[in-house]
Order: sequence, then C-alpha cells, then structure tokens
Amino acid sequence: MEYYLHIETDGEVYESEPQKPLRTEAIAEVNAMQDTPESNIDVLVSPDAPFDPQKTNYYSWTYVETWEVHPDYTTVIYFDTEKMSPVFDPNQFPTRGWKHVTSSTILVGTSLNYAGQHIQRLKLYDIDRANERMYYRYSGLIRQRAITKAEYEYELARLQAGTEMGGLFTPLPSALPTNIRCLTSKKHVIGYVGCALNTSEHRFFLDATDYSIDHPYPKDARKWLDNCNEGDCLRMVQVEGMYLCEWKDERYRPDGKLQTAWAYNYQLDVRLKGAKAEKPEFWIDSKYDE
Repeated sequence: MEYYLHIETDGEVYESEPQKPLRTEAIAEVNAMQDTPESNIDVLVSPDAPFDPQKTNYYSWTYVETWEVHPDYTTVIYFDTEKMSPVFDPNQFPTRGWKHVTSSTILVGTSLNYAGQHIQRLKLYDIDRANERMYYRYSGLIRQRAITKAEYEYELARLQAGTEMGGLFTPLPSALPTNIRCLTSKKHVIGYVGCALNTSEHRFFLDATDYSIDHPYPKDARKWLDNCNEGDCLRMVQVEGMYLCEWKDERYRPDGKLQTAWAYNYQLDVRLKGAKAEKPEFWIDSKYDE
C-alpha cells in the first residue's frame, strides 16, 4: 500500500509522490564519549541490525533534551518580620528544577560505509562541557525514522543551505529537491514528505560525575552582614527585597557575633532561571536506578 499527502489551500492543490511506508529499526543503544578532559561530550547512536543488510539504509534523527538545574544558593529559613526572628521553612523554594529543549535540527545518516550496512556509534551531536546542561544530570530522547535516499539527499541539501547561507556554491531554496508538486499551477514547492511505518525512541541519561565538566563555582555573591540588629534584618527584607540564607548566632560565645547572609530570589528560585519545578515522570535520579 502506498500513501501520499493531498493539500488544498488558497485555491491551489498540492500532492506528494506516493510512497510505501518504511519500517524503522529500533535503537540498540546510545553512548556518550569524551575524547579528552577538554573535549565536549559526543552523543553516539547505534540502530539495531538492519532489516535488509544487503542494501544501503538511510535514517533521520531528532532529539529532545532535559537537564537538571540547581539554584545558586539554598535556604531553609526566612526572616519573619512580625516575630522579628528567623523561622525554619525548607519549602520556600524548590531545591532543583528541569529545563527542556526540542532540537529544531533534523539529523540524517547513511549505512553506506558500514560493514553489513549496520550503523555503529554514529555521532549525532555534542554537548559543551561548560554548558549548564552537563552541570548535574542530563537526559536525551532520541527519535529515529527510516527514510528514502531521496529524502536523505533533500535533508543534506537543506542542511547545507542552512549552514552555508550566502556561500558561492550554496544551493538556493528553489533548487532543493522535492517530491511535492502543485497540480493546479506551475508553482514550485519547497519541502519533502516522507512516509515511515513507525518511529523508534530511546532515552538515555548522563551524569556530570562521569565526565570532565567545566562548572565554575563563583565567589560567594550573597550579602553578608555582621552584628546586624532587628532593624537591619527588616531593611534587608522590606527595602532590599532579599531573603535570609544563613543565621550564625554566636553572640553568646566569648567575642561572638551575629552573622547573616542574604540573597535575591533569582539566586534561590530555579523557576526564575527558566526551569520547571515539577519533576518529569521519566526522570531517574541515579544511574544505579536505570
């Protein structure tokens, strides 16, 4: 059975060429590799053995990224302006959060130069070792789809046009191959319609402790006050808009003093970093639990 896409819009009719849906192999594994302590982390994919090892196979991949985010500082107390004293409250701010990004790039590959037409450890993308994605724990969801040689060539040309825009030999968008035609006029269509029977998915996790990560810890940026009184604490809350982080009361010791540390909410709340506080359902906290 063959399928095609039929579109009617703005008085025009468009159709894609009929195609038989392709079966997509499962993803056997996803690995991550760091060549040197200064290298970024490469994400490598290996599909299952091909259904037909006698012919060249073509694939496309997309991916979704999720990573754990921590606040600059944490606090388990706050200064109560009515009681004029610190109060224990560990739930003011979430202690961590998660960010999500869906890649807008479609990656493609061919088995042409692999033994038995079986792709092994093909690099899809890399993660900067100094990026916050790798500061704590990272997860990627890889989606794999079998494609035709024509769709593979289209995606390659599209990637070239996107990365080499303005170059002398860069193909114009109108020169990209397409399998869509306008039936009612001579309008040229840009795009390509593929047809797959299924899409394979594979989720993986990476821990910062397994790699050489460039995660700088800056000098303490909280505001410290020595020997502050109740008026000072009230001012920090109501005027400065800051939150109490530390309360080191040593006034009853010889030569003791009261030390307090204060921070702004953007230093304490990961949601102000663009993270969500709700733990994703798929999230696994430890690699030993995977």
